[in-house]
Amino acid sequence: QAGKQLTATNLSFSLIPRLNAAGRMGNADLALNLLMSDNYAECCTMAEELEAVNNQRRAIEAELSDIAKAQASEIYHGQRALVVAGEGWHEGVKGIVASRLVNAYGVPSLFTVDGEEARGSGRSVGDVNLFEAVSSLSDLTTRFGGHGAAVGVTVPTKNLREFAERLDAYMATLPEAAFHPLTEVDACVDLDELNLDTVAMVDRLAPFGQENPQPVYLARNVTVVNARAVGQTKDHFACTLTNGRSSVAGIMFHSVKAMLETIAPARSCGALEACLDPEAVSFFSDLFAESDEDICADCCHEEPTPAEDAKARRAHWEEVARTDPEGLEASIIAAIIGDRPLHPAQRQILDQLRA
Repeated sequence: QAGKQLTATNLSFSLIPRLNAAGRMGNADLALNLLMSDNYAECCTMAEELEAVNNQRRAIEAELSDIAKAQASEIYHGQRALVVAGEGWHEGVKGIVASRLVNAYGVPSLFTVDGEEARGSGRSVGDVNLFEAVSSLSDLTTRFGGHGAAVGVTVPTKNLREFAERLDAYMATLPEAAFHPLTEVDACVDLDELNLDTVAMVDRLAPFGQENPQPVYLARNVTVVNARAVGQTKDHFACTLTNGRSSVAGIMFHSVKAMLETIAPARSCGALEACLDPEAVSFFSDLFAESDEDICADCCHEEPTPAEDAKARRAHWEEVARTDPEGLEASIIAAIIGDRPLHPAQRQILDQLRA
C-alpha cells in the first residue's frame, strides 16, 4: 500500500497472499508476469486482475470452510484425526480450510472426491509429524508427499473410510502432549521495555521468516483490559495489556467466539459501594443477585434502613486516616480487591504515594 514501509511482515499480509492466490486458482502465469514486467501500466492492470483472483479465492474458501465445518460437526465424536470429503471441492483452497479446522479438531484432512480417486490436503498440530502418520498408511494410498506439518495425499475413494479410521488409530498412540502447540519464548520482558527504542532494536534483526522467526517475549503479571472484537467481520480480538503502570495494545487474529447468555460478577464492587448513597447500596446489591427470581423476590418488601449516615461514615474514615494510615490503606485494598494479593505494580504505586 502507498505510504507504508516495505517489510517482510507487510509483504506476508499483502502482496504474497495475492501472488499465491494466482497459483491456487490455476493461473500462476499472472503472478509470474506481474513480477517480470517493467511496464508500470501493465503492472497496474495485472495487479487489478490479481486482486480479483484473490477475491475469488476468498469467496471459494469461505464457502468451502462453511461446508467442511458443517460436515466436521456431524462426524466428529472425539477422534484424534478428522477426515472430511466432498465432490467438486476446489483444490487450491483445501489446505487453507484444513488449517482453519486444526485448532478445533486436531489433525484434519480435506479430500476432494473425483470418481474413484480422492485427493487430500492435511495439516498437523503441535508436535505431531503428519508425514510419518501418512507414511504408516502407505498401503492405502496411491501417492503422498509433504513434511511433518503438512501433506498432500491421494487415495482410492474406496479406501477413504479405512484411511480415516487408521489415521485416527495412529494418532491415538501418540502422547497427549504432542497435540498441544508449544510456544517457544526468546526472553522474559516487562511491559516497560516494550517501547519504540526496543522495537527499533528488534527491527535490526529483520527480515523475519521461516529460518529467522520473529522473537517471542513473555510478560508476567499482566492484566487484560479493554477487550473487544475488531475487524470487518469482528473475528479478531483486541485488548490492552497493563501491569498497572505501563500499557501496551495487543491483538489476536481469528479468535474463537463464545455465545454469552448471561454475565454475572463474582461479587459486587466494594469501591463502588463506598461511593454510593447508603440507601442505594441494597439496590446495587440486588442487581448482582443470582437470578431474576432472586432480584424480584424482595420487590414487595420495605427497603432496609441505612447502617449509618454518609456524613458520619466520612468522618470515621477521616479519623482513621489521621490516626491509623496503615489501617486505612488495608481497608481500601480490602474494599477493592478483597483478600487477594496486590499486583507488584500496585504495591509499587502505593509505596510511591506514601513517600
